[in-house]
Amino acid sequence: MKVTQRNLVIGLRRALFGSCVVLGTGGTAWAQSTPQAEQDATNLDTIVVTAQSRQQELQDVPIALQVVDQQLLDDVAADNLGDIDAFVPGLVVDAVQPTQPSFRLRGVETSDFGIGTDPAVGVFVDGVYGGRGGGVLLPFVDVERIEVLKGPQGTLFGRNTAAGAISLVTRRPQNETEARLRLRLGNYGKQYADAMWNLPTGDNSALRFNALFNHSDGWFQDGATGKDLGGENVWATRAAWQVGLGENTTALISWDHESLDQNGRVTTGIVPLPAYPQRPPVPVDPDDYFDPREVPTYSDATNAEWRTFDGVTLILDHALNWGHLTSTTSWRQYDSLNQTEEDGTNRADLYIDSVNTESNETFYQEFKFAGSNARLDWVAGASFFK
Repeated sequence: MKVTQRNLVIGLRRALFGSCVVLGTGGTAWAQSTPQAEQDATNLDTIVVTAQSRQQELQDVPIALQVVDQQLLDDVAADNLGDIDAFVPGLVVDAVQPTQPSFRLRGVETSDFGIGTDPAVGVFVDGVYGGRGGGVLLPFVDVERIEVLKGPQGTLFGRNTAAGAISLVTRRPQNETEARLRLRLGNYGKQYADAMWNLPTGDNSALRFNALFNHSDGWFQDGATGKDLGGENVWATRAAWQVGLGENTTALISWDHESLDQNGRVTTGIVPLPAYPQRPPVPVDPDDYFDPREVPTYSDATNAEWRTFDGVTLILDHALNWGHLTSTTSWRQYDSLNQTEEDGTNRADLYIDSVNTESNETFYQEFKFAGSNARLDWVAGASFFK
């Protein structure tokens, strides 16, 4: 499948503008190297990460770590984690069904998405553990960077990180007025739009609001009815307010909401089927398989996938002479349903489908102490998840 897409970005920012005048004369120009120019040429941008529960430069972190920044997310038009695994060696994300995703790092995964199975790769958003099941593959809303930590991360991230951890960090409210509107259009009915508005609400506070809409018709059609199968249909919002409580304390409260309502996963039959009541031979000769690109796709199931998600997070950070004390409190709740066509036909005598429903509510509390001096960087804390 080849999907074409065009981006339109409109930005508005309150800032200081300057002007410059360039004067030129005719003749031969000679380039002269200066010590300062050579130093600037060798300076690299500093990448700050929080992979070890405190801010550090990437080059100082002794972990197999890869960072996906906001620029790459924009360049590849990534909608969720399923769009970045091609850019992170060792990471595989099965995002065909957003309510039933799977994550693999360095070949280690838990393929079962059930509520009774612990994942091998933990997904965290602003330090909050995403839990099990269908509430971890959410659309990207104002994501600043993604840190992919490879290998066991139980020391700093806790259980369910035997293969590694994926940490999403969202952008905090800024002390300047800022707005953005982005539109993407593509084939197969692709329509994507997101908007952001950042507004200072005082000398030490700011509000940031995001909204996102993503829709596509799908690139399968039912062979009998012509109805579109697959596709996407989701909208999401995020609001974050940050305020300074005195000189040393900062509070950030955020609310996330998502509503997903789309067709379920498409199934295409590749086995030749005799007329009823005869049954196909078992096992089927692989030489008899159809090419799924050349045969029609049928569906007689409801084939629906939907989810409603809400999450609230409060982060309090207090600076001390010897470090920082941070409290993270979060509540997340979602309900989902996934009904999928499993037989790939529209024959009543072969009807098979599967239905998965979830209702999930989680609470997370973490207290973290972190600091550093000339000789030692340290972090300690405790967390509770239910």
